[in-house]
Order: sequence, then structure tokens, then C-alpha cells
Amino acid sequence: MAKDSYKEMISIIKDISITYFFYQDRVRRSNGAMLGSTNLEEAKSYIENTNEAFNLLTDEEKDIINNEFFYQDYADWWIKKYSRSDFQKKKKVAMHQFINYFSEVKDAN
Repeated sequence: MAKDSYKEMISIIKDISITYFFYQDRVRRSNGAMLGSTNLEEAKSYIENTNEAFNLLTDEEKDIINNEFFYQDYADWWIKKYSRSDFQKKKKVAMHQFINYFSEVKDAN
């Protein structure tokens, strides 16, 4: 994963985020039944893996991943905290860490 480009990492985390919220919604609405082509346990496992990977991040990395990909409350949230170049560097590190942790957690389970 170390060689992934910035755009590739953004795409991977967007996919993780979309799938995470899709599964959360499906689990909330289910009665333990099948969720289309995915069963309830697979959906719960994906949610747990995502949460576990997120919890391995530093507080700063959590802030970046949350605000950029999961809970996008407002654009340019980072302006009061970072310079543009500093933010881009920190975002790249946070994305890399999250993807690595997600892969590790997923492979371990």
C-alpha cells in the first residue's frame, strides 16, 4: 500500500466509507435476515473492522479521516488548524495509516 497515489488512497477510503454507511443502514433495518448478497455477519464484521482500524489512528489522524471522508460537515474545516501544505501532508499520512490498519484488521479477521 506504500506506493499508492494520493488519488488512489482517496478512492479507497471513499469506498470504505460508502460501504461502512451502507452496511450500517442495512444492519439497522435488518431482522437478522440476508442483506441482499451480503449476510448480516459479513456486514457487522465490515463495520467492526472499520471501527477497529479507525481506533488505531492518532487523534489528529482520526480528525482528518472523519472530517474528510466519514462526517463531512463542512468544507475547509481544516483552515483554522493547518496551512494548506501542512494539511496535505498530514492528510496523506492519515489516509495511508487508515488504509494500512484497515487492511491489517481485515486480514486478521
